[in-house]
Amino acid sequence: MQRETKSGDATPEEAIRSFFTAIADADPEAACSLLVAPEKMREYCRIQSNLSTSFRSLAEAGEAAFGEEGRVFRAGIPAHGAMQRLAEVEAVVDGDTAVWPSNPRAPMKLQRINGGWRLDLYSSFQKPQQLKMTNLIFERIANYVGEVAQGIRAGDHQSVAAVQAELRRQRQLMEEQLVPKLREASK
Repeated sequence: MQRETKSGDATPEEAIRSFFTAIADADPEAACSLLVAPEKMREYCRIQSNLSTSFRSLAEAGEAAFGEEGRVFRAGIPAHGAMQRLAEVEAVVDGDTAVWPSNPRAPMKLQRINGGWRLDLYSSFQKPQQLKMTNLIFERIANYVGEVAQGIRAGDHQSVAAVQAELRRQRQLMEEQLVPKLREASK
């Protein structure tokens, strides 16, 4: 069931900002309420919220351990990056639909429903397997970023460069583990 329009979804930009704010605030239910097909995207919203929490934890741990140099990890918070792009790229409205071309290869679609704008993220996935793989990838990233943040707090990494090397290593391991699954899902 779609909710009636409320403050935060009167324009496509407000809906996008509200969605990414909810993700950044680790509020998957609020994020899902701004989607066309929330029932199909609950897991996605949960994982994106966890991802945001992990990156925020990494940023906080990096800054606490390495001071000014550790601020470099703040740039990695995905929801914050999306909100910055919102200031640079306007949504293109055509009646009750809109497109936010922040990523020209995969522009975000929106629909006006009951007077409020909803993000149509589900339609951006060609097959259900793509959503499943996207969720798997981002869940793994959230996990290893969170583990690296814990490692910083535990004193396991002595420099920003060591943290960056560990993040690269973890990403490479994840990619090696997921390549066979990605090939299978694309069939």
